[in-house]
Amino acid sequence: MNGHDIVVMGASAGGVRTLRTIFAAFPPTLPAAILVTLHITPDAPSVLPDLLGRASRLPAGHAVDGEPVEEGRIYVAPPDHHLLVRGGAIVLSRGPRESGARPAADPMFRSAAREYGPRVIGVVLSGGLDDGTAGLRAIKARGGISVVQAPESALVAEMPRNAIAEGVADYIVHLDELPARLLELIKAPAPMVTVSRPSDDAELVAARVDRGVLYQTQPGVPSDFTCPDCGGVLRLIPDKHASHYRCQVGHAWNQRSLLAAQVERIEESLWAAVRALEEHAKLTRRVRDDLKRRNARTVVDRLDERLSESEHHAREIRKLLLKRFDEPATVEEEDDVTQQTAT
Repeated sequence: MNGHDIVVMGASAGGVRTLRTIFAAFPPTLPAAILVTLHITPDAPSVLPDLLGRASRLPAGHAVDGEPVEEGRIYVAPPDHHLLVRGGAIVLSRGPRESGARPAADPMFRSAAREYGPRVIGVVLSGGLDDGTAGLRAIKARGGISVVQAPESALVAEMPRNAIAEGVADYIVHLDELPARLLELIKAPAPMVTVSRPSDDAELVAARVDRGVLYQTQPGVPSDFTCPDCGGVLRLIPDKHASHYRCQVGHAWNQRSLLAAQVERIEESLWAAVRALEEHAKLTRRVRDDLKRRNARTVVDRLDERLSESEHHAREIRKLLLKRFDEPATVEEEDDVTQQTAT
């Protein structure tokens, strides 16, 4: 193909509505294949292809492992699978989650960049945190084009804002103008360039993880952090652009996604502490009341003190939990489809 015939799109919260708006404006014949990753819950059926298909004149469906990538079609990452491309065909992977998500946009963007180079257009749309930012950098490194939805037009602006802040956006486009701009870029000639293979450890490790290759000698240096997914030690992978962590299993985290996951784990731990304290207070009260009936005054006084402490600590932790966290751990999809839960 002479144009940019591979378009990869990543979205999270707010993405369903955004994708429907874009695809509704596309013509029935499109000289490009479109690959879509939306953060969705892994344990519920996804109706995203049906929603996109009803809004679009292009056929849309869940990607099938091994099927060829063809122009004029929309391929959607199925639940709990990364959508990759290799040898001109779809590859579905249940590889390690990245930034807490599977499917995630970064693996899809990386594999498209490796496979198609300057023919790729990468698009980051509405969503929380910063999945897609590293993937856009990989696309640009191989001569492709990066497009980011203007944050003011996104229902959830974090994904676009982070991509822009990291300087990986070639075009920042309002949602109303996105379809026309994408059609223009698809038809624009792709440059005939030869891009050397990136040599930084972060990209080389990512390529091995995408291929499902386990590595015995881990690059990077051990950090002070553990993986929120598996509890393994996270290693800081040398990356000239941003701090990047991977555990031995291959779970990948950047600093913002790791921070958000830590907030979620802290909340879980604090609720567990509240439960334990309240259970302890209930049992203490029962023992105290039983001893009161036996006139064991000295022991009752000690239990009263312990009961008071347990109830006090439980109240204080509850107050802390009910305060608004500065960094939300998750953002729920506000679209009209409960099956599409964004993270």
